[in-house]
Amino acid sequence: MKYIRFKINELKAEKIVREIYGITGKVISVDGEIDCNFQVKTPEKAYVLKVSKADTDRRFLDFQVDLLTYLEGFSEEITAPAVIKNKKGNYVGRITDEGGNKRWVRLYSWIEGRLWSSLDWHPDELLHSLGKEAGRITRFLRGYDHPAAHRKLEWDISQADWTIEHSALLDDGIRDIATFFQKRFVAIKPFLMRLRKGVIHNDANDRNIIVSEDSDFPVVKAIIDYGDAVHTALINNVAVTVAYAAMGKEDPLPASLPLLKGYHEQFPLQEEELELLYDLVAMRLVISLTKSAINRKEEPENTYLQISEQPARQLLLKWYKTDGLVALAAFRKACGFGLNYHLKSSNKQKENVHSLESLLSFRRKHLGRSLSLSYRDPLKIVRGEGAFLVDHTGRKYLDTVNNVAHAGHEHPRVVKAGQRQMALLNTNTRYLHDNIIDFSRELLATFDKKLSVVHFVNSGSEANELALRMAKAYTSQKDMIALEMAYHGNTNACIDISSYKFDRKGGGGCPEHTWIVPMPDKYRGKYTGENVGKKYAEHVVEQIRNIRKKERGVAAFIFESIMSCGGQIELPEHFLELACEAVHKAGGVCIADEVQVGLGRVGEKFWGYELHDIVPDIVTIGKPIGNGHPLAAVVCTQEVADAFSNGMEYFNTFGGNPVSCAIGLEVLRVIREEGLQENALRVGNYLKEKLRELQKEFSVIGDVRGQGLFLGIELADENKNPQGAKAAYLVNRMKELGVLMSTDGPDNNVLKIKPPLVFSLENARELLDKLRMVFNEDFMR
Repeated sequence: MKYIRFKINELKAEKIVREIYGITGKVISVDGEIDCNFQVKTPEKAYVLKVSKADTDRRFLDFQVDLLTYLEGFSEEITAPAVIKNKKGNYVGRITDEGGNKRWVRLYSWIEGRLWSSLDWHPDELLHSLGKEAGRITRFLRGYDHPAAHRKLEWDISQADWTIEHSALLDDGIRDIATFFQKRFVAIKPFLMRLRKGVIHNDANDRNIIVSEDSDFPVVKAIIDYGDAVHTALINNVAVTVAYAAMGKEDPLPASLPLLKGYHEQFPLQEEELELLYDLVAMRLVISLTKSAINRKEEPENTYLQISEQPARQLLLKWYKTDGLVALAAFRKACGFGLNYHLKSSNKQKENVHSLESLLSFRRKHLGRSLSLSYRDPLKIVRGEGAFLVDHTGRKYLDTVNNVAHAGHEHPRVVKAGQRQMALLNTNTRYLHDNIIDFSRELLATFDKKLSVVHFVNSGSEANELALRMAKAYTSQKDMIALEMAYHGNTNACIDISSYKFDRKGGGGCPEHTWIVPMPDKYRGKYTGENVGKKYAEHVVEQIRNIRKKERGVAAFIFESIMSCGGQIELPEHFLELACEAVHKAGGVCIADEVQVGLGRVGEKFWGYELHDIVPDIVTIGKPIGNGHPLAAVVCTQEVADAFSNGMEYFNTFGGNPVSCAIGLEVLRVIREEGLQENALRVGNYLKEKLRELQKEFSVIGDVRGQGLFLGIELADENKNPQGAKAAYLVNRMKELGVLMSTDGPDNNVLKIKPPLVFSLENARELLDKLRMVFNEDFMR
């Protein structure tokens, strides 16, 4: 950005007006961001003199003049500055300043009244009148266009992604919030580009709004200064007006509603435009703060350029705390729409919408902000069925990510098994019961004979926590080796071995007794291509040596057979074989975390580790064994179990209870009797083949990998740079098309496919058809 400084004093301005316009009057300097502005007062009239910067493009000045002369045709209905011709009969004149620079000169009529910025209070009636005036201008400009209106303009919200590269200029207190909205903007921009477009005023700031002199019932008289007018999405004008009007308000959302109502009365807004308004208001504030930061660096002496910085900062902080869906509901109500985009009829449906509002508000206030929601506009899911989830409006979504519902959402056989046992008995394992024996027998039958002892728990986190205790008891050591970007659960001990958590935001770094080896990613990792398993395994050997240098020993090496949070990473051939061999030689045990990939999901084998021709010492299983019911297990060798049984009783109140065991047993039988492992192999192979065909067609697909119904699609450019924004866009677009997807990986650029195992070839074809549709959209190119 180039800033050219110049100064025109009041004496010079007085001479310009006299010589070019033949007008003699008192000249007073007026603040401005770009032009040098002056009020010119004569006994009869008042004017505004504007002297441009040296590098101002004449085309944009002609555009502004043309726009204002166009509005003169509506002078009976709207008040706008009139353009005054000079003595030569031209609207734009020219001068040479003291530095020899050529300047363009324009003169406009002065509109009497008070500036919005001079008022201490903005009642609802005044906000309503502001909305009406802004909407009226948009309505009159609806039939107007000009070539110069289609320009690059940093103040155009549709072009706001330029702010991303300047995020470092923002201070720590606001940068994260700006980044939050910038990411949301990247996701919504393709939808913004499809909305209605036209020329808008684009700058209804508090120094451009003229209010009547009436002290009792003031109304907005005019909105002046069309210097930022631009051809863009029409809803951006609403966002700009809301952003400035809400500054300084204790609660910005209620302040925006009378304005929005007035705007809608004059220029009816569309429902899809309101869907984006919350984020667009935020991005106008991000633009303002970014411009202030740049201006402070480039023109520190120009205090006017920072005049809106603090109000914009305070508003952005408050706007961030305002729930986006609550804001949308309020916007819709102000414009007279139903409270939900999809619901417009029955009282029962309206009750559901009210429930959605209260859910969001209560959740944000009482459930903790670390509890995240999926998608830009979260879903309220009320029912599951097979490979589908159903929201509160009755819309069905094809579910490609909920691997916990392993045998299908609410599988009738599994549900009935739990209901039957719940009606009879649910208690702990200090009593004899058939269910735990039957379940244990059938579960252990799926393992190598070496793995012969099972402990039941309630979650994958609890299973991994117990596995770590077992490893420490067996080896009398504490040091754990784990994979970079792996995730093993949310207990303290599990977080301590989960690089995915402790190496990212909020994490405390690698603990003393944890040793991380590079993620064995053949596509974008430390070593790429084929035959890299030995190289990655050498890092396990290296960490064993490092542990020994501390005069300590290895307790365990824990791994996912296919990495999930790391980005659906298939481990290289021979990696696990060589790594486990080294760990065993060092006296440690090997723990296979099968929470995500076990129980037939990989298709070819029942357990993921079997793909690598190894037998671990401990295997952990999570909620998929209960089809979503809180059930998990740890399976281990007799030797490990014996070492753990050291006199300290292990008791788990709900682990192995009759209801959980009845459900787990039925899940195993459904997998076997309904051929779900075979289905995972057949449908997974089909999907992988077709996704690789899409990869040849769409260059943004960098890699397709995985086994069975545990697949990953990594989006990257030709240089393997991750395309996280495109992945986020695709996920939200697929949701709009009725398909639920999600991302994983360090850069959130890997689309994960791990649906319920009832996912059929028909479901796969629907997924592929809609993926092709989205990959063909401009944003994905």
